[in-house]
Amino acid sequence: MNLRRTSIAAAAILLVAGSLQPAFAGDSAIFEKPVRLEADGKIIDTGNRLGHSGPTMADVDGDGIPDLVVGDFSGQFRVYPNLVRTGMPRLGPMKYLMAGGVPAKVPIYCCIGSSPLFVDFDGDGRLDLISGSYDPGACYLFLGLGHGQFAARETLLDKHNKLLLREPNQQQVYQSFGSWPALVDWDNDGDLDLLVGGFDGTIRIFLNEGTRTDPQFAGTNFKVQAAGKDVQVPDGHAAPVVVDWDGDGRWDILCGCARGSVYFYRNIGTRAAPKFAAPVTLVAEHHGTGYSEFREAGQEPVPGVRSQIAAVDYDRDGRVDLLLGDFCTTLTPKAGLTAAQRTEMTAIFQRQAEIAKVHKAIFAALVKEFEKKYPGNLAFSKEGDAWWTKAYQSMHKSRESEDLKRESADLESKLVPLIETPPDQRWLSGPATCHGYVWFYSRKPDAPASSLGTVAETPKTAPSNPLADPTEREPVVASLSVEPTRAKRGEVVAVTITVKIGRDWHINAVSDTREFAIPTKLEINLPSGMTTVGEWEIPKPDVALADSGPVYMGEVRFTRSLKVDSSAQAGRLELACKVSYQACDDHRCLRPTSKTLRAQLEIQAK
Repeated sequence: MNLRRTSIAAAAILLVAGSLQPAFAGDSAIFEKPVRLEADGKIIDTGNRLGHSGPTMADVDGDGIPDLVVGDFSGQFRVYPNLVRTGMPRLGPMKYLMAGGVPAKVPIYCCIGSSPLFVDFDGDGRLDLISGSYDPGACYLFLGLGHGQFAARETLLDKHNKLLLREPNQQQVYQSFGSWPALVDWDNDGDLDLLVGGFDGTIRIFLNEGTRTDPQFAGTNFKVQAAGKDVQVPDGHAAPVVVDWDGDGRWDILCGCARGSVYFYRNIGTRAAPKFAAPVTLVAEHHGTGYSEFREAGQEPVPGVRSQIAAVDYDRDGRVDLLLGDFCTTLTPKAGLTAAQRTEMTAIFQRQAEIAKVHKAIFAALVKEFEKKYPGNLAFSKEGDAWWTKAYQSMHKSRESEDLKRESADLESKLVPLIETPPDQRWLSGPATCHGYVWFYSRKPDAPASSLGTVAETPKTAPSNPLADPTEREPVVASLSVEPTRAKRGEVVAVTITVKIGRDWHINAVSDTREFAIPTKLEINLPSGMTTVGEWEIPKPDVALADSGPVYMGEVRFTRSLKVDSSAQAGRLELACKVSYQACDDHRCLRPTSKTLRAQLEIQAK
């Protein structure tokens, strides 16, 4: 395979693809100023593995504390153990995640970082690891064995034992390059479906036609849409995550992209039929190319390009924050340069920028001609591929290109003595230093509602009993809601128990199995004409407190799907759920409590 040809061809396709124009919420309205994460007293930087950081949080070692896991260009996964059980994480020395006795790794040789996603893939109660890849763009699974152990890599296949590629019938291998997976119950049938973002800027869905414990993915997929159009993030590199970003009980999609920006696709549909509003910008794009950007020694960096993200409550204050991994290369002058040397350096930068502008114009003209000759899917035909290869090689060997390459090499040789470049972070060519940081965007407590992305009228389902805030006398409050509030026979609805827990209080998790612990319990009393679909969706515990087990703090939601039977009578039905828990703070535990919560569902005749 010709790496240069396939990568350039993929870039050409992205250049001619349409892109969205999202509404803008503004970083400062939503987040505090982003800061780079540190571990063991040092800034986390994957530049020694060519950057492209891909962060997430998960309890990798099974101690009940979420750790930081970061993918990078090497295809491996760095684990930074969290050394504290509550509050802002304190990260220890890095080690690589092992699987089958060797470092876990996915195939990457261009343009992206590994994308760790921890989820119970097969319903056995253990966290598994899933990641995308670059070539061929498949997704890979490392089954969890418990106690921080993972099995050797498997390739995710469809129900026909074929690779799960965004373009199952692709004409050229590069059509599915670059993948970022997420898992979500798209159709609310009780199992997990596969959401895959791509280097082409689209997001696809592979429906699970199997079960929660034995996933069988369809051999075909469909594109996610927003505001009635296929999602297409600017310049590609769609790296999605699934999270209820606006706290309305419906999962949404956040997505990183090549420009370093992050977009919010608000779910304005239902749990059984997701529908997304036009995108809203949560993080603005990086100003610059991300390559060979000038930075003085000691100058504070800014988030770069190719954002890979995680939506987590990083500082455990009850609000969902954003972790953003990036890529960039920088040029920093050596200390002690004379004024003449700095003048020379500035002149070199200016001429390099002029040459880059000429290169870009030549390449854009070639892409325009290619698009005219081979529109749409013809770009991937054998004829189109052959034309592109020949034309690109001719462009590269032209006298103009050869002259520019010679001049560029001469300029670079003059620049090298002027630039400080750590040997272990040198980019693939030239004196640039490679970086891959992990940025923490802390969610502001008073972020205005508009910054959450309310760009379309959204149908909301209010709880049957309005949920008040916790008080000293009643530190835990709960309510029940059903969505949608009207349904026909054969349709699926979702009931959600929302529990608010007062500051400095917690309740034991559903999963707490300690001998003397009182775990949270959920019960549902179904009226005639309703049946359950799957089990309760149980949130992961926030933390494990010292001398205690897993707990919930802040606000948590428990959701279960119900189906309206064909025998259901038209009219109003009352749904009842009971939640039992024990509230504790650092000094005492209150008497165990049970609350019966009610909500109304209207069954429509037709």
